[in-house]
Amino acid sequence: MSLKIGIIHERVKLDAKRTNTRRLSDAIRKLKEQHEKVKIIVLPAYPFTGPLSAYNESKATKFIWNNAERIPIGQSRLKQGSIISTLIKWSIETDSYIISGPIAERAGPKIYLTVVVVSPKGYVIGKYRKIGLSRIEEKLGVNCGREPGILRIDELNLKLGLFADDDLAYPEIFKTMVINGVNIAIGFLMPFESQYLGALNKLNTNIITMNMDIITSFLLTRSRETGLPIILVGGAVNIEENVTMAIPTIPVEPDIGVIKSKILGLNNESSHLVIELNVKASKPREISPLDIITSKLSCKIIEENKNIAKK
Repeated sequence: MSLKIGIIHERVKLDAKRTNTRRLSDAIRKLKEQHEKVKIIVLPAYPFTGPLSAYNESKATKFIWNNAERIPIGQSRLKQGSIISTLIKWSIETDSYIISGPIAERAGPKIYLTVVVVSPKGYVIGKYRKIGLSRIEEKLGVNCGREPGILRIDELNLKLGLFADDDLAYPEIFKTMVINGVNIAIGFLMPFESQYLGALNKLNTNIITMNMDIITSFLLTRSRETGLPIILVGGAVNIEENVTMAIPTIPVEPDIGVIKSKILGLNNESSHLVIELNVKASKPREISPLDIITSKLSCKIIEENKNIAKK
């Protein structure tokens, strides 16, 4: 079975949900007009508000609490105008699954950065709370997730692996994906100061990114050690007048490496990429009790590694 996945590469504005929603809506419409058989649409990294790393620290705490919202799985009554209700509306209109990564989630007194997957049937079918947090995210009170980002879409006979930012540095996360029979890993990244992936990198006075040699090296390693195709979804965000944070969208195949002809970079804003996945080439297997124990052990190892890194 061949499955078409559409990835949107777009520029967003900081703290401008309405503008970003309109821009994303246009991008989704354009993608479906040109590729009507696309069954999964992937939005850019931090698509509605931009990443926390782009905000002034004094404003970031207020921003995240003001913008965090509940993300219920399954049929649920949603607040009109919420990000989740918007995603569901798009999913129904396009008859496509939509993956948005990450948005601020409020769960009781806790805040998470959460990748969301919605179904054209009109509800959230899964979410992944980011495990690998940056120092600024921890300082702002963001909580790390406890479960690996693995989601099965029965209608498409597909298992997705989801990750974001520093998750790329943890082999345990990707090992868990393999154990659970994932077909493809999709992750999100925008520039930030990372203790694992490296510091911010100024290309010139107008562009801030990261060391893409380091990022690419991690992607190649994760793809080859797992045998999984990986799509790293980037994007761009204006942080000041004439200053942009940006990361390219990069597809990687385990036997080929980086597919250079399909990279979307700084010159490809407001564009999209379509990847055709042969689902049968990597059949997912059922999760056994041993798999579940191994998954939990992997996440425990990640937590221990993070605690050691803080000391």
